[in-house]
Amino acid sequence: MDCDAMQMDDRLSALSDDLILKILSFVGLKDAVRTSVLSHRWRHLWTSITHLSFSSQDFSSMRKLSKSVTRVLSRRNTQVQLSSFDLYLHGKPAHDVAQKIMNHAFSLNVQQVNFTCLFETGQTNGTLCRQWNSLFLSQALKHLTLRQSFSPCDEIVLTSAQEFSSLTTSVYHIL
Repeated sequence: MDCDAMQMDDRLSALSDDLILKILSFVGLKDAVRTSVLSHRWRHLWTSITHLSFSSQDFSSMRKLSKSVTRVLSRRNTQVQLSSFDLYLHGKPAHDVAQKIMNHAFSLNVQQVNFTCLFETGQTNGTLCRQWNSLFLSQALKHLTLRQSFSPCDEIVLTSAQEFSSLTTSVYHIL
């Protein structure tokens, strides 16, 4: 096939960025980032994905998870609203990693957060719950879901309704 025939058959390049981003949202972040080598136009397209999801099970350590999430979040196109952010932590407690990641996500004015924390039983001291009040000061946050496998604190106390002025849905599960 010659170059002219290949250019005519390149239907992917004819798609709008919005449609390509919609497609990329279904393939997962790792594969979406890999598409950046396809063409100059695609190089930074993945930075505009509106839904990000991370799981500690995809990384060999919490440190690598933290480094990867920080790298992705810091390269995001800040002109595009981050609509949802999912974080799934499993294994040994890593409160400092969770706090760092969530702080970064909230600094991007995410609208929906799903945070699942399945730390090993008996290895927590409640630190994470005490730090949540300092994390959820986002004016953009509308939906918050927290799931955890332990109950390190009796309750999460909201000190001011202003902190959650945009929040319309909050769900808290102990698994």
